[in-house]
Amino acid sequence: MPEKNICILLYTIYEDVWQAVKKLQAQNFNLTAVSVVGNANDKEEQVVGVYTNDGNKHFQGTQAAFWEDLWKILDGELFFVIPELGALSAAGSIVPLLVKDKDDIDIHGRFSALAAALFSMGIPANSIRQYEAEIKAGKILLIVNDKRSEVERSCEILHSERQQATVHLA
Repeated sequence: MPEKNICILLYTIYEDVWQAVKKLQAQNFNLTAVSVVGNANDKEEQVVGVYTNDGNKHFQGTQAAFWEDLWKILDGELFFVIPELGALSAAGSIVPLLVKDKDDIDIHGRFSALAAALFSMGIPANSIRQYEAEIKAGKILLIVNDKRSEVERSCEILHSERQQATVHLA
């Protein structure tokens, strides 16, 4: 189980998330520590979903290229519909946590699969609702979950005047 040290960056543009992941990759960052979660609802009211053809996974919707490219470099792919949030897509180490049985997670009150996954990663309960609201509003979360030195390094790589990072350390 990875340490519960987290760096979270919020994005509004999918291309910016892709560039951030590529920047981490260029710095030889361990991409198994990286996750991306976003709202998969299509604003243009097109069909949204995932299908397999010839052994390849495909995302149906305007975000297809983004999710398909991420799924090639981050382990784990997910497309879920969560009642509180709508359609959710994810890539990376958060995927097993999103499908994990929530019974052994000690968080009070009603919570979604996303809230349980974020809590399991080490995000404080009082921050989870904010992140859920950001995703519901169309933002994309880039999450780095690793040992403290690597989380700090990821923030150094990605943080800028234009891009803020939030760190939650164990």
